[in-house]
Amino acid sequence: MAFLQLISLVITSLIILHTIPSTISISPDPPTMILIDRICLETVNAYYCERSILSRLDKPHAEISTIAKIAAFNALFISKATIALIRDDFIDKADKPLTKTQLRTCLATYVQWGREAS
Repeated sequence: MAFLQLISLVITSLIILHTIPSTISISPDPPTMILIDRICLETVNAYYCERSILSRLDKPHAEISTIAKIAAFNALFISKATIALIRDDFIDKADKPLTKTQLRTCLATYVQWGREAS
């Protein structure tokens, strides 16, 4: 179980490092912030969602299509990074057959989601 927790921590850390720069230079206007909040409040981690979208805005006002494209890009990047980590690192390092099976199931789920999203 500790191995899977470590994997989760590593994946989360890499995702955060990639998607949130140290400073966010754009301050969105109120209509844009309302759109971002409407999307992000439906996610598991609204704060992360909001920060990752804000970090990619290039002007204070954005349409819903722009915000959706940023959110979709983030989701696809995260899934591709997760697939690579599970496939290339974690399965080989798993020390128990059950852990390897769980990781393969997780990998298959991410791969299937990626196909459906394409």
